Amino acid sequence: MAFTAGGWTPKWFVAANNDNATNLKPSSGIVHAVQVFGIGSAPAWLKFYDKASSPTCASDTIVKQIMIPAASTAANGAGAIGTVIDAQFSTGISYCVVTGIAANDDTSPAAATFVVNIDWK
Repeated sequence: MAFTAGGWTPKWFVAANNDNATNLKPSSGIVHAVQVFGIGSAPAWLKFYDKASSPTCASDTIVKQIMIPAASTAANGAGAIGTVIDAQFSTGISYCVVTGIAANDDTSPAAATFVVNIDWK
């Protein structure tokens, strides 16, 4: 069971070697904050969708997109980002983790290269 603090439920995962298409909540909700970490040589992208089911990463409309930096060097973005986004989703909260910046990119990241924390309700 996840511990909730301040009403937020934490979601933690290590991105798999696929597009990681996941429905986090099948009804309206809020993503309060995210923390993302990368150990690879190239960044990935955490893409959020206002959808009550798992997204189709190559064609659904992105609501928010957050870069997951590459390995921990200044040139690669320092490897970690934590940010409050307070994004509201009217239909549901879904996400993908892929390696391309384009809206229609569905390229799988390398397994066990990116960690994502999402605080939501």
